[in-house]
Amino acid sequence: MNISGIVSQYGFLFQRKVFVLYVLENMNVKQRFCFEGKDDVEVAMDDRICELDKSSSNCVQVKSGIVDKTCFNKVLGNWLLLDSFDKDTYTLFVENKLGFEWSREDIIKEFNAFVEKGKSNKKTSIAKKVYEKYKDDIENNESKQLITDAYIILDKINLDLCSIKELDIRLEKIFFDNHCQDIIEYEMAKKKRLEKLIYYIDKQIDESIKEKEAYSLIFAELMRLIILVCDEISDHSYKVDVASLKTAFIEKANKIVEEKRDREVRQLFLVNTKEAFVVNGIVQELFYKDFREIFAEKRGIDISNLEEFAKANYDNAKYEIEEDSTPKELYNVTISKPIDSNFLPAGPMYKNGCYIYLTGDKIAQEKQITWGDESENK
Repeated sequence: MNISGIVSQYGFLFQRKVFVLYVLENMNVKQRFCFEGKDDVEVAMDDRICELDKSSSNCVQVKSGIVDKTCFNKVLGNWLLLDSFDKDTYTLFVENKLGFEWSREDIIKEFNAFVEKGKSNKKTSIAKKVYEKYKDDIENNESKQLITDAYIILDKINLDLCSIKELDIRLEKIFFDNHCQDIIEYEMAKKKRLEKLIYYIDKQIDESIKEKEAYSLIFAELMRLIILVCDEISDHSYKVDVASLKTAFIEKANKIVEEKRDREVRQLFLVNTKEAFVVNGIVQELFYKDFREIFAEKRGIDISNLEEFAKANYDNAKYEIEEDSTPKELYNVTISKPIDSNFLPAGPMYKNGCYIYLTGDKIAQEKQITWGDESENK
């Protein structure tokens, strides 16, 4: 099995979470945060906001997996290619311990050899670019300037070792403490609020990537996003941008339907064999699950009651149709019935999603909904 694609996606996920972490840990009115700017994450003073152009910036290189000597040489070379590397501070944010012993002398020796070999590399390689930048120094001055500059960076490197589990803990700590103090009852609402912030930032990053541009986040836009998610999710409010959330849920639903492991998927295929219909049904279920997850712990009775009402509607639908009716007829009659609950958000996706949720494998038998016999579809 080729897992290179999965590893690559995991690396992107890790990198983006680190970006959000550095945004939350360093946010103030003078900062601009850049994703895929002059490094993986760049924290710099924004001249448009505050004219402190002599202040330093923090270039953060993010690496999941193991950082071996070759990888580290590329990181160091990448930093040396910066226009003002001598004014910056540097952070190497890694998921695991370095795959080599940290010795300044050994690192410089290895790096010098890495750059010299770059002479014969392709033009796009980091080693080649560094070689070209220091070509005269390497050939005529025994690489003295290259070594001096590399030492400057080594002396400024801050190593931030953090697993993805620890990364999530740090994200929750900084976000919950600073932006969730209004949430008293629902701990899950805090998690959902953070998820929404990460989602909105991810969306903006994707839009910048489509335009082949680096993504920059300034304080004003960051505060707009934080105010937005705080307004959307609280102890007393659950509002979502349906269009934006639907895009994310469609991607997730496609994977769920493709696997065909969940009972909800198999039951929906009994209703309609068109995959688009089934994907739409799973999207509706994801909307309901998203709402349900926030309130299930503290408002379990309300959740239980609305699901009992949904099951009662299903039972009534069975009485209303003929015994030999199809799964499609039973489904259509059932979802046409409103669920008697002021707690459930408005919108057909939540109502329909509740009915579909109740067809799941983990639903208690006395509450589980069945559109038809799955053996007839085999």
